[in-house]
Amino acid sequence: MDTIFAPITPVVNSAVIVVRVSGPTATDVYTLLRKKSGECFKDFEHRKVYHLDFLYNNNPIDDVLVYYFKAPNSYTGEDVIEISFHGNPKIVSMAFSEFKKLGFRFAEPGEFTKRAFLNGKIDLSQAEAVNELISSKSEFAVMRSFEQLKGNLREDLIGFKDNLLDILSVVEVFVDFPDEDIDEEQILFCKEKLSSILDNLLVLLDNFNKVKYLKSGISVSIIGKPNVGKSSLLNVLLNENRAIVSDIPGTTRDYIEGMIMIGDLPVKFIDTAGIRTADSSIEAFGIEKSFERVKDADIVLLVFDVSSKLSDEDYRLLELVNDKKIIVVGNKSDKDKVLDYNCDVYVSSKTKEGIKALQDIIYKSALGVDFDKINQTFLITERHFSTFQEVYDILFALSSNFDIERLDLISIDLHYCLDKITEITGQKYTDELLDNIFSKFCIGK
Repeated sequence: MDTIFAPITPVVNSAVIVVRVSGPTATDVYTLLRKKSGECFKDFEHRKVYHLDFLYNNNPIDDVLVYYFKAPNSYTGEDVIEISFHGNPKIVSMAFSEFKKLGFRFAEPGEFTKRAFLNGKIDLSQAEAVNELISSKSEFAVMRSFEQLKGNLREDLIGFKDNLLDILSVVEVFVDFPDEDIDEEQILFCKEKLSSILDNLLVLLDNFNKVKYLKSGISVSIIGKPNVGKSSLLNVLLNENRAIVSDIPGTTRDYIEGMIMIGDLPVKFIDTAGIRTADSSIEAFGIEKSFERVKDADIVLLVFDVSSKLSDEDYRLLELVNDKKIIVVGNKSDKDKVLDYNCDVYVSSKTKEGIKALQDIIYKSALGVDFDKINQTFLITERHFSTFQEVYDILFALSSNFDIERLDLISIDLHYCLDKITEITGQKYTDELLDNIFSKFCIGK
């Protein structure tokens, strides 16, 4: 294998820039190092830190800290050298040119973690958790990614595989020895095992979208006709004056957005242009953009003014969002109520009454009641979800058509499901699969 190198911190002017070298000839870096006394340096010791000069064209250009991790006790399972340079990109560029002279090459995205997988330091689900941990946007997502990095999904997969093997052991006896009689108790045993597996898989699948929300956040579009208080509501939710507030209809000509956290849920609010018959081409363009944001939103806040009865425009908006997850908000609750419609929540952007209740409804609408109290394994990648969905569909079909006349076909399906589960941890993989996974990583990881 080649010896590779890459920065593992941003290459920008900063306090330090750290570069990692990994591979069979990583310790050749010693030729670029010199002790402070001017003596040559060559003897690395495992997990020891050295303060040395780094040489460029045999002249010192920086004093660096050097860390050595001896194979297999390193991140990649190979000999690894990590060097902390002073944070000048030019120094690091000069160091890179010296590394290339030693025959090292620049690492591909995710190649250090890929080598950790190939060298048996982690399984494939743990490797994916590394990338998920880096991109997590909430405390929940960080905790779930770290749990997978520590191997909790692998433990659950062992349970799934053991249950499938229990079923398969019954099935294959009668496939190999068709003259043997299979009794009802054995059929019942297989069906009960299947039912248990399906129940557990269904929980994982049902919670996947909720986990996605907690990882990446949700988008909430605020819509309504002009002057119902959408911009004021956005400002209160964001706790800042992001949107211009005016009594003049059509003030918002384009969408305005901002992000907050509701508990551990990242929420991006989007204030859209008031939807009505436009008075100008600019306003019409803003309204067109509003329709686009509504289409892409996870949740829509449809805002009515409680001091007015519903108009034809309000009813048209109800029709517009009837296929979306909507929360109907009665705004201006500090005024006399005239509205002839039962809203999900009543708020006042002026007094902030009902804002906390609105946030709670948004959270529960996205994640369900008491989701924050659930303590279990979660799927955190699309690959895992699609794999488990395929396994679930196959096993569900088996459970409704499990009979002795089909045991040879059932055996084939069970073997297929076992193979799919082993793909998650990487016991079976293709180069195409690895390339797809690790290409999503950043350089240096």
